[in-house]
Amino acid sequence: MILVTGGTGTVGSEVVKQLASTGVKFRLLARSPEKAIKSPNIEVVKADLSDVAALGEALQGVDKLFLLTNSGPGTVDLQCGVIAAAKKAGVKHVVRQSSLGADPASPIQLSRWHAQTDQELKSSGLAWTLLEPGYFMQNFLGSAATIRKDGAFYGCMGQGKAAVVDARDIAAVAVSCLTGAGHERKAYPITGPEALTQEELAGKLSAVLGKTVKYVNLPPEQFEQGLLGAGLPEWLASDYITLHQAFANGAASAIAATVRELTGKAPRTFDSFARDYAVAFK
Repeated sequence: MILVTGGTGTVGSEVVKQLASTGVKFRLLARSPEKAIKSPNIEVVKADLSDVAALGEALQGVDKLFLLTNSGPGTVDLQCGVIAAAKKAGVKHVVRQSSLGADPASPIQLSRWHAQTDQELKSSGLAWTLLEPGYFMQNFLGSAATIRKDGAFYGCMGQGKAAVVDARDIAAVAVSCLTGAGHERKAYPITGPEALTQEELAGKLSAVLGKTVKYVNLPPEQFEQGLLGAGLPEWLASDYITLHQAFANGAASAIAATVRELTGKAPRTFDSFARDYAVAFK
């Protein structure tokens, strides 16, 4: 039995959809079951990962666990609690979504949190697989309002290139690891097929939408103030600035072959993402 957590989010909902299409029976843990995808081969369990008793019940009979949660100040404690519960329940293999660049010495708080949880999983005695995706194409949906209104999106990445990846391809790699063999004790970097600047991405959006979309590069301080004004907590706004500056220096430009190697399919291009999600930007 496979148990999926985080199954209503950007990547998790795609994992559920793609796993359901395989016909494999699995269990989905969700705080809000009404948001979950419905399928005859999905057993939906209403529970919160912080509820130890409910989590223990959901883990009964589970061999493989897909571990994904939202990121925040309590993430490490929450996921480490899930890892401990999985071990107690006899789970054999945990596939966890980490992050490209996870490092205990990273200047990015999110990357340090991921590194802490990765280490906890590796030292747990359970078989593990780490998925390490780069910057999601779906993150551009967060700029859909300004693209619709102003024909622009904003950042402080300069001319840095990033091999942005479609969440659907991350999910496909996850499904391959959950349903296949030979993935134990492996970490998989996951990227898109090409490294592009923000201006190049704007050009691709322009071509698909039939209107000019511009990337506006801002001073880091101004971009951070905009993020704070949009309601982001200080730690996350700070992480965005540090992340953008790392991208400006080429930290996200490497291209990995993982999607093709594990799924047998070429990773989606940004052009295909833009076409599939065009309605969100119009």
